[in-house]
Amino acid sequence: MSAGTAWLVVLLAGAGSYLLRIAAVAARARFTPPEWVERASAWVMPAAFAGLAAGSLSQRLGGEPREGVPLLLAALVTVAAARRWSANRAVLAGVAVLTAGVLVSSAV
Repeated sequence: MSAGTAWLVVLLAGAGSYLLRIAAVAARARFTPPEWVERASAWVMPAAFAGLAAGSLSQRLGGEPREGVPLLLAALVTVAAARRWSANRAVLAGVAVLTAGVLVSSAV
């Protein structure tokens, strides 16, 4: 594949992504989604974060045990905080625990 072809693929993928995003905004402006879609959309961000965290956690737990401990603790704190507070506070609590855990484990 030549450099020109690679750039063409990148530009077409970017244009396609942009069009999909604009289509969602345009569709939203033309009609109101059902109530169940509105309720489900509140769970998109927590589900996406949980998916990313689970993938990262499972990847790290396969390696050296010390590397996975901060991630495991952050995941547990995030779940506990999500049950008690909002999703935003839960994410902040998880990030704080993860940061502290990484700093402590790298110092050891």
